Amino acid sequence: LEQGFIFTAMIFSAITVYLIERKFLIASIWCFLASFLSVLGLMHGFVLNGNDAVLKLGPAWPWAQAYALLGLVFLLAIWLVKPSEDFKSSSDQKERLA
Repeated sequence: LEQGFIFTAMIFSAITVYLIERKFLIASIWCFLASFLSVLGLMHGFVLNGNDAVLKLGPAWPWAQAYALLGLVFLLAIWLVKPSEDFKSSSDQKERLA
């Protein structure tokens, strides 16, 4: 649980799921949450000390900026990505099976 890796794994998983489902708004919300947790120092809060990574609860600004930028990219994707005719959402598939 050191350096917030469990948060990172859960958030990366959520972002990936919502990107696959083409739910860009929810993926961007997860990115902004990751940015907030990085500012608090709960994710990526470490300092390299020789051969060891030592926990440091402080803002990880480069990571926070990267997550925020990624969130903005996903918000833009809402308007820039054209829906595919081949893409069927999971709710459409459930309706067809019922």
